[in-house]
Amino acid sequence: MKKKVVSRLKFKGTFILLFANLGTGFLLYNIIFNSTIKTFEAETWRNCDGCLLIIGFALMQLLLIYQLSKNTRIIVVNDKKVLYINWVFPFLTRIKPKDYYDGYIIVKEPSKYRDYDAIYLLRNGYVKDRLSEFNYTNVNVLKRSLNVKKVKCSGINMFKVVLFVMFGIKVRLKYSV
Repeated sequence: MKKKVVSRLKFKGTFILLFANLGTGFLLYNIIFNSTIKTFEAETWRNCDGCLLIIGFALMQLLLIYQLSKNTRIIVVNDKKVLYINWVFPFLTRIKPKDYYDGYIIVKEPSKYRDYDAIYLLRNGYVKDRLSEFNYTNVNVLKRSLNVKKVKCSGINMFKVVLFVMFGIKVRLKYSV
């Protein structure tokens, strides 16, 4: 029996996401309830006085909540299953069988100061999960414990794939083993 492998989450990015989420929520609350924009009057929405500002902050809030739900998971790999435990939203815990994934690709994710290696786990042609060095310190240990094969993708725009995966859009890839 092999021992279980637990991911080591980098909490710095998680706390930045939490504070950005709280700050955006505070700004949205102040715009709706404490500003000169009368959000509960029909005239405001007819003339669009401040409605774009409110909608923009609401969309930003939803994006930050989505990022918190996807990027704050602790991953546990056992002999038979993979657990994705979200410590911010515990009701979003997922359990998958260990042989769930068909393969993986390695992608360079750009950031301001350096590029991070990320492993995109694939199933039936779709990117199902993402393990990035930006979020985890032991990505290679997790990859080895999953026992998945590296696949080759050709003729695709990797920047577009990275952008779509970051925003949660389903990405279908054509790959060969």
